[in-house]
Amino acid sequence: MLVENPEPGVWVIRTVTIIPDNEGWLHEPAVKKSIGKALAWASKNPAKESNLAALKVKKAQSAKRKEPSA
Repeated sequence: MLVENPEPGVWVIRTVTIIPDNEGWLHEPAVKKSIGKALAWASKNPAKESNLAALKVKKAQSAKRKEPSA
């Protein structure tokens, strides 16, 4: 809320939106669109528990495929 006192006995009260300098980029149109898409994806793809053993195996297999052939 912003309160101004233009003259004695007169108060002007306005609602305001305050955006910290380091968060201004979040309100740029391209970023807002990207965040909106990410939130939509997250709402359709709820978090689930990961099988860490399976991920480890998958990573090891992926690393073998990336090795250059002799």
